[in-house]
Amino acid sequence: EQGKDNYLSAASDDEDVIKDVTYIAFKQHFFTSILLTETPFKTATLQSKNLVSNEEIDTVYTKNFMAKVPLDFKNGELNYAMNWYYGPSNYEILNKYDKNLDEIMPLGWGIFGWINRWIFIPVFG
Repeated sequence: EQGKDNYLSAASDDEDVIKDVTYIAFKQHFFTSILLTETPFKTATLQSKNLVSNEEIDTVYTKNFMAKVPLDFKNGELNYAMNWYYGPSNYEILNKYDKNLDEIMPLGWGIFGWINRWIFIPVFG
């Protein structure tokens, strides 16, 4: 929802339906893919499924992510201004987009997130 971040579980199967979506991001350790739109999507169904049945044998956190976004016709046309970002999961790069994309990066909970955002990242990059 606009102004609110929603996250799917990294460890288990998850599904969520959200409203007023301005971007959808799929992130892994090093790279992120983001679909940005100037006109918010009315709804989006996001889903993640584990592809591994036994994590002791197979790779941990092998996931299948899915986003279903119905697009509305306006005056008989499908006209959405959208952009893709495929690039590194880097806080400084995502922060330059000025669309709250930096919130994709987990910086820690509570006071640790603030310390990382306002001290460690500006000082050490």
